[in-house]
Amino acid sequence: MSHQATANADLKRRILLELRINGKGRGRAILSSDLAEAVGENTRVVRAAISEMRKDGFLILSAVRPPYGYWLADSQKEWVEFRDNNLLSRAHDLLETDRAMSRAAEARWGGAAEARWREPKQLIMVGFGKD
Repeated sequence: MSHQATANADLKRRILLELRINGKGRGRAILSSDLAEAVGENTRVVRAAISEMRKDGFLILSAVRPPYGYWLADSQKEWVEFRDNNLLSRAHDLLETDRAMSRAAEARWGGAAEARWREPKQLIMVGFGKD
C-alpha cells in the first residue's frame, strides 16, 4: 500500500471514529469545519474522503438545513429522507441538465445527442425522471 493510500485509509478511520463517538443520528450532526478540525484536515479533504466512504457503503449523511453537518445514520428513516431529499433530487437535477444541454447540442450541431458516460462505466441512462 502506498504512503498516500495509507494516509487516506487513516483519515477515513479517524472520520468514522469521530462520527461514531460524536455524530450518531441527525440530532448530533457535526459541522464540516468541526469534523475537519477533529481529524486534522481541511474541509475539502474531509468532503472528498466522505464521498469515497459513501461509495464504499458507509451511511454518512448530511444536511443543508439545521442541524447542519455530517452524521452516521441512526435509522432507516434518516437514510430514506437523506436519499430522497439529497441524492435522488441531485441525480434528477443532473439528468434534467444533461437533457437540456443535449437538446441544445443537437440543435446546434445536429444528430441525436446521447446521455451516455463512455468511461469507465459505459452506462446509458434511459427513462430516469420526466420526459
